[in-house]
Amino acid sequence: MGVFNSKKLVATKLKNVEQVIADVKMYFTAKGFDVKTDSTPTGGLISITKGGTFKDVLGLKTALNTTLTIEEGCILIEAKIGAFGGKAVATIGGLFVTWPLAITAAIGMVTQSKLDDEMINEIEKSIYKYEQRQESSSTKEKFCVDCGAPVPADAAFCPNCGKKQ
Repeated sequence: MGVFNSKKLVATKLKNVEQVIADVKMYFTAKGFDVKTDSTPTGGLISITKGGTFKDVLGLKTALNTTLTIEEGCILIEAKIGAFGGKAVATIGGLFVTWPLAITAAIGMVTQSKLDDEMINEIEKSIYKYEQRQESSSTKEKFCVDCGAPVPADAAFCPNCGKKQ
């Protein structure tokens, strides 16, 4: 996966990503991110940001923007990281004078660069979870509420991840 622009094609029969988007929103909100979502005719959008008012004013706030596009037999996930707002160019000149902020911004971007992989992993996990639930509704099999693995009907815990059922 690339640091600032990642794509992954996930094979699935799932035709609706609303539940997937809700799962991912809940996951990143719990981690302290601001999450905005939207539905599109072909899938959905997820945008996450982290950074307070100070970073926003300086133009240092970064965002991970992710698009889910439903295609025939798959979902295309595209995650891109970039500056949030139009102040970044002006900030670069200001950072020459205020170098401590440049160091902070660089550390922040390195941390943010791992978010594309984390976002794609969470989306993929959720896709598989809902796909298995969709399949199990017709066969009445039981699956883990957390990881989606098959669980014996009488099991109190998932044999794969250990989550209480």
